[in-house]
Amino acid sequence: TGNGYVPCRGFAAGRYDAVKAAGLADPRFPFLDGYRTGSHLKYLHRLIDWCAAAGTELVLLDVPVTADLEARYAAAFAEYRGRLAEVEGDRGVTVLRVSRDDAGLTDAAFADVTHLNRDGAARLSDRVRAM
Repeated sequence: TGNGYVPCRGFAAGRYDAVKAAGLADPRFPFLDGYRTGSHLKYLHRLIDWCAAAGTELVLLDVPVTADLEARYAAAFAEYRGRLAEVEGDRGVTVLRVSRDDAGLTDAAFADVTHLNRDGAARLSDRVRAM
């Protein structure tokens, strides 16, 4: 779309950065209401095992999301971060945690509530490189 972000069908009409810049209410993404934080764990453990067998270090990045999304799903994010801490402690996987503030991310850095636009991705990449 000119800024490095190619939205999935359904996101195109609700670009978060544009909606917020216009002063409108944040777009709703009802598919997130059914999201369960533990659904990825069996695949994550497989990935950890595969990396260990291949002699490859796995580093996970806890990518920031919008403040609106974190506020709306505070309990889910607390559970998610707890699961990351368990994987980190139990499996010895490094988890890089970067907050929106640490990376200098504002609403304008997000193409939707979960994906960064080009500027946001560049800011996050710069912060991760500095870690």
